[in-house]
Amino acid sequence: MLTIAPTRCHRPGRVWLVVALAVLGAAMAGPVHAADRIYWGDSSEDVISFANADGSGAGGDLATPGATMNCPWGTAIDLAAGRIYWTGCGGVSKISFASLDGTGGGDLNTTGATVNDPTGVTIDPGTGRLYWANRAGTTIGSFSGADGSAANLDTTGATIMAPSGVALDLATGRLYWGNGERDIPNPSNTIAFANVDGTGGATLDTTGAPVSDPSGVAIDAAARRIYWTNYGNDTIGFAALGGGSGGQLVTTGAMVSGPLGAAIDADAGLIYWGNYNGGKVSWARLDGTGGGNLDLTGATIPTSPSFPALVRSPGAASPPAVAGATEPGSVLTCAGATWLPDDIGAFLYRVPATVTYQWSRDGADVAGATASTYAALVAGEYRCTVTASNLAGDAAQASAPHTVVAPPEPPTACVVPNVVGQMQSMALATLEASGCSAGKVKRRRVSPDRADVVLAQRPKVGKTLALGAKVKLIVGRARRT
Repeated sequence: MLTIAPTRCHRPGRVWLVVALAVLGAAMAGPVHAADRIYWGDSSEDVISFANADGSGAGGDLATPGATMNCPWGTAIDLAAGRIYWTGCGGVSKISFASLDGTGGGDLNTTGATVNDPTGVTIDPGTGRLYWANRAGTTIGSFSGADGSAANLDTTGATIMAPSGVALDLATGRLYWGNGERDIPNPSNTIAFANVDGTGGATLDTTGAPVSDPSGVAIDAAARRIYWTNYGNDTIGFAALGGGSGGQLVTTGAMVSGPLGAAIDADAGLIYWGNYNGGKVSWARLDGTGGGNLDLTGATIPTSPSFPALVRSPGAASPPAVAGATEPGSVLTCAGATWLPDDIGAFLYRVPATVTYQWSRDGADVAGATASTYAALVAGEYRCTVTASNLAGDAAQASAPHTVVAPPEPPTACVVPNVVGQMQSMALATLEASGCSAGKVKRRRVSPDRADVVLAQRPKVGKTLALGAKVKLIVGRARRT
């Protein structure tokens, strides 16, 4: 087994763990969200800081009392739980966490798993399990947030040599990592994966792509492609998740200087990386038309940024629907709103942390109607709006209208309706609804198909009489055969 002696950080200088998206202007593809936020860690100052991603400042340092802050190197965010996780590299190797609201954190009890110069971490939101790469331990460790168990992942069949950076493909249940370290004899320079169900793994076919000290991986799940940052030769490589179709991304216009870690915004068609040796966070278009460098105005300018990840406000997937009856007093229920999930393999986080409700009637909000159910006591057109929020902002979805109809006012007079042609039972109901009643009913022999049909009535249609006045009817009776 290859053993790397742990140091504070393998590469000199500062380590910055960046959650990055800023306003890039028309030069960038795809949408820009002003509410998006960046976080980063400073391995020299041992602090995690944040600022608005649109360059408007509002930055600060995240309070992490109770957690070990030592050479942070690789982060993962659980927006639903309101936590950020990081790995502490070098001699004090730990997996730590803090609340995103600044109320402090702690260290995970990882007994049972190797934690030896961990570099890169990710989280499976469905199971709550974290995974990290141990550069010095040549293993992949994991921790379950559900039961607190920790273990090393079975990587039988896969190359694992100074692993750096991990990315999870939820569709296949595979965890990918890069193998490479320029400072060791015969570095592997490969991309490998293992099945998270413990059934081993393999080394990925990257034919056609540069692989030189790959130190961070990210997945474009929609395109079924994996990207990696080559610290060894300042390039960005890619290949199909199933192997082959390798290549090098065109990064014209962007800094690529010791690239370390990547994040992908597939909707915008962009990939981000940190330049450990250049002090910038850069981006490129996935269509190969070049890129540029992020504007970090308002945030502390990093010296050695690495392992980017993106936090965005929630994205709408499907709107809510209102269920319930249409009579006044009906209890209406608002349900069914869904939101885009985190793109875990791409290090893009956007799930809601909280969800709120607001009911409206005839286009105006109903004061205090902020539960998922509402008793509609009066007639009107009701909608519910569901708003999902996380630390980057919020998004709202409204239901289609649900109409509650008031019952008709009781009649104050008998306005004789036209009941000719109605069945006798229907005619009696029509008369009652019109404030009238049935008077004398005569029968007339008719063909069987007109039996029980009203043939004539008196008085005439439209005449106004006293409430409850009687209307005489002539009703058909089938002829004898």
